[in-house]
Amino acid sequence: MKIIFFILVLLCFASLNGCKTSEVTAPKCSLSEQMVACNGGFGYWIGDVFSSSDSALAITGVIKDGHKSKQWIAFFDRELNTVLAEHSFENLFRPDEHNAPAVLSLDNNEWLVARTGHDDTIYGKQDAIEITHFDVNYKVSHQQILRTETGATYAQLQKANGSLYLLTRDTKMGWGIFTSLDSGISWSIWQAVNLPAGIAYALLKKENVLGAEFERLILHSGNHPIDNKQTIAYSYFDLNINDPKLTEDNNQNVGDIVDRSNANFNVLHSLITKSSTETRFLDAYNRENNICHLYSSATNETNVWQLNVLVSGENKSIKNYLVGNFTGMLGDNKYITGASIKGCQNYNGGLIELLVAHKVDNGQRYQIDTINIDAQSGDVLSIDNLYSSLKALYRPVYIEELNYVMFNESEYWHTYENWQAAQKIIKLP
Repeated sequence: MKIIFFILVLLCFASLNGCKTSEVTAPKCSLSEQMVACNGGFGYWIGDVFSSSDSALAITGVIKDGHKSKQWIAFFDRELNTVLAEHSFENLFRPDEHNAPAVLSLDNNEWLVARTGHDDTIYGKQDAIEITHFDVNYKVSHQQILRTETGATYAQLQKANGSLYLLTRDTKMGWGIFTSLDSGISWSIWQAVNLPAGIAYALLKKENVLGAEFERLILHSGNHPIDNKQTIAYSYFDLNINDPKLTEDNNQNVGDIVDRSNANFNVLHSLITKSSTETRFLDAYNRENNICHLYSSATNETNVWQLNVLVSGENKSIKNYLVGNFTGMLGDNKYITGASIKGCQNYNGGLIELLVAHKVDNGQRYQIDTINIDAQSGDVLSIDNLYSSLKALYRPVYIEELNYVMFNESEYWHTYENWQAAQKIIKLP
C-alpha cells in the first residue's frame, strides 16, 4: 500500500500543480513611477476595458489559463500610486483576447462588470453574460446571468440619461442591447438593433449634445475584414423606455429580466461603402458633433497596412484622410497591430490625434506613436514616439479622463486564442 501511495503522489507532482487544477493568479499588477504593468491582455470590441470614478481607475483584462480564459479586474488610485484591489473571476470561457470584461463606474461609487465568451460552445456557456456588481470597497456585492438566444460575443457598457445599456452580439441574431433603469439590478429583455448586413462589428458610444439636456447614444459599425462589401456607418438612436414601476417581486429578485424596452432607431448614416476585403474598422470617436472613424486596409505588400481616418462634419460632409502605411501584423493580415483615436476636433485649427502601434527598424522593434493631423487639410503635422519595445506592441487605447495610454506588450501573440502579454499603462505629459 505504501508503494502504491508513493506512486500516486509522484503522479500527482508530475501532473499540473500536484493534482490541483491549473489556475493562473491574475492580474499580478505592479507599479512604478511612470507605468502600471499587469499580466493580461485585451482585444477589440469590448467597451470599455477601463473606467474611472472620482477616486479610482478600474481596468480589465484576460489571461490564457490553460484551455480557459482567466478574466480579471484591477482597481488603482487615479494617480497610479496604489493597487486598491484585484479580483479574478471564475473561469467560464475558452481562452480568447476578445474576452476582457467591460467595466463601468456607477454614480454611487460602485462598479459594474459584464463578461462573456467568444460564442463559446465548449463549456455550455455560449449564451451567458455574467454581470457583477462591486461595492465601494471593491468587493463583489452580487452577480447575475443575462442570456441571448443563440450565443453571446463581446460586452459593452454605457450609461446615459440615468439608464444603463449593455450591447452584445448574438451568433444568429446579430447585435442587440439590454437596458437597466436601476443601476443594473434588473434588465430588459435583449433587443436586436438594425445594422448593415454581414458580420458586423459595433461600438456603443455616448455624446453630450450641444444645447440639449440629454445624452445621446451613437452606434458605430463596420464589417469583418473577410466580408466582400465593407461599410462603415453610424446611427443616432434613442431608447424610449416604457418603465412600468417595478413590482416588489421584481425588486427582490436580483437580475429579473422584464420586457420594458421600445427602441426607435434612426437611419444609419453610411460614411464609406466599398467592395473589397481586408478593410478593418478600428475605432470611433464622437464628442459635441465631432465624429471620426478609423480604419485600416491591407496592401499588396506583406505585413504592411494602410491607415485612414474618416472625419464627419455637422452638415454630414465626409473627409477621408490617408494617414500613411505602417508595418506589423498579428497572427494574420486581418489583425493589425492596432490604432485608435485619441482626439477628434473637427473645426478650423483643430486636430485629429491618433495612437498607432507598428514595427520599425525593419521589424526589429515596435513602437507606439501619437500622430497629429490637421482636421481641415488632413496633413500630418507631427509624429511623437510614446513607447518602444523589442516585444510586439498592439492595441493602444487612450484613457481620456486621466491622460493615460493603455496597451499590450506581448511575449508572444500567435492568435487571439494563443498569446501571452503584459497590459501596461503609461502617463502622458
